[in-house]
Amino acid sequence: MRFTITMDDELVQRIDDDAKKHGVSRAGWITTTSHQALQASGDDGGDAAASGELITLRAKSSYQDELIKHLTEDRTWLQGECCRLQQHNDVLMHRLLPSPDDEQVRPGAVTRFKNWLKG
Repeated sequence: MRFTITMDDELVQRIDDDAKKHGVSRAGWITTTSHQALQASGDDGGDAAASGELITLRAKSSYQDELIKHLTEDRTWLQGECCRLQQHNDVLMHRLLPSPDDEQVRPGAVTRFKNWLKG
């Protein structure tokens, strides 16, 4: 389809310079730039490949959001289990090990040697 548009000479010169730099015609540059502008705004005017890719990316994003939610819940549960096991371990340690104040604790070798020297 052909269009007739009016633009400033300076704008036309900038378009021509950029088109020459990229090796395309003025019309090709305007077409490419129009597609890029529409894709950036989210309205690509029916480009099926871009739409399919966008749908795939949205599905992956949704899946990843769900996965993050489940992993966060699992992490919270595991933190609770670790705390519970630590408490259970503390209770067992207090039951199994004698307290340092018990008379049953045998003095070390140096203390016994000093007591032997004292007579």
